[in-house]
Amino acid sequence: MKPKVFVLIAAVLAATAARSPAQQVAVLHNFTNSPDGANPVAGLTLAGGTLYGTTEHGGPDTVGTVYAVNTDGTGYRVLHEFADEPDGAHALAGLVLSGDTLYGLTGNGGTNGFGSLFSINTNGGGYQVLYSFSQYSNGVLPNARMALAGSTLYGTASGNGFGSPGWGTVFAVNTDGSNYRPLYSFTAPHGNPLSNADGEQPESGIVLAGGTLYGAAFGGGIYGYGTVYSVDTNGNNFTVLHQFTNNPDGAFLQGGVTVTDGVVYGTTQAGGTNGKGTIFSVNTDGTGYTVLHHFATNGVDGIVPVAGVTVYGSTLYGTTEKGGSKGKGTVWSINTNGTGYTTLYTFTNSPDGGSPESDLLLSGGVLYGTTEQGGGAGWGSVFGLSLPVLKITGLALSGTDVIFTITNGVAGGNYVVLTSADVAKPLSAWSPVATNGLSGGTLTATNVVSPSGPQQFYILEAQ
Repeated sequence: MKPKVFVLIAAVLAATAARSPAQQVAVLHNFTNSPDGANPVAGLTLAGGTLYGTTEHGGPDTVGTVYAVNTDGTGYRVLHEFADEPDGAHALAGLVLSGDTLYGLTGNGGTNGFGSLFSINTNGGGYQVLYSFSQYSNGVLPNARMALAGSTLYGTASGNGFGSPGWGTVFAVNTDGSNYRPLYSFTAPHGNPLSNADGEQPESGIVLAGGTLYGAAFGGGIYGYGTVYSVDTNGNNFTVLHQFTNNPDGAFLQGGVTVTDGVVYGTTQAGGTNGKGTIFSVNTDGTGYTVLHHFATNGVDGIVPVAGVTVYGSTLYGTTEKGGSKGKGTVWSINTNGTGYTTLYTFTNSPDGGSPESDLLLSGGVLYGTTEQGGGAGWGSVFGLSLPVLKITGLALSGTDVIFTITNGVAGGNYVVLTSADVAKPLSAWSPVATNGLSGGTLTATNVVSPSGPQQFYILEAQ
């Protein structure tokens, strides 16, 4: 990811420290219920400069829409208005993009009323219901974002069908809607809280990493508070990676999981030492479960994180549905080792939005997301939150090395230092002199100073 701003300094000068501007949310769209939609619960998908998403409600038939809006807030358009049966209704899942085709799920509607798999072109043409879920299909009520590999979509349905109150299924289906097949069906739980060996109601999205699917079950497991699991793409080797116990590790998982470098990250919307939810990590082999953050009872940092997390470098980003100083939710960041928890933004309900339930999308130094409620008309919003601008705020010479002090860098993020004796040269003509991960807020370019050479200028660029 490239930042929008490069910072230029001369090696012979000391840079002036600069304060980061207060972070502000840009409201890209305020939903009005009809005709544009209402309550955008799902996260966003980005292609070029356009964001794509769904609404749970609103539109002419009140059962939701598929929409697009440019990242600068212009060009909002409704791509499809859901019409319930046989079309689809109440899209809670984010969209998956392949080429110029978007794939998505509705939790209701379709031919049988139990949800549908659909595709639509990014220009709004070619809408098709590819598959209608049935009470006899071993999987109903799909509400979470799918994963795509080749011509196969992988997803979860929160119910099993056959009149069951809903224990859930992991499924695969071809992108043309053919060959729907359940990969794993969760077992029926019993007791209070509902418990079983594997989990129940997988309401979170599924991700594919290294040929393995990873996901979370809202409840169930041997303690009744949810599980994190993995399963092969052919349905073999289902494994419970963690059984939640409520306190101190967390309880009830609605948000999806994220996998990077052999570690699964996610949130629980309840439990932990304060009962208000946790941020956690666990290795993909099930070892090393760690609570990275317990959300506080006073709600200043946010409570009830129902969305998953977004990872960049060594930083996690996410939202809480409630809490914060206004009680309408927050955007937060935390290092992957559990340090540095920061509330980046507190929602006020109007005009910015309130109760964010979606995962965040990070692009170009901006976090994009949706709020289920609030905004100018009270039906939710699409927003963009600019992260603090990357800055060089100081430098020091150490022999032939230059040590840069970096403000607003991402711990663990990779950066490259480019140099030139002529500041007017195009960036393509500048030479790289250092590529390093940020450590302790500094980055060192080695052996770049020559006392007999010309004055050099440097640019810092995030990779």
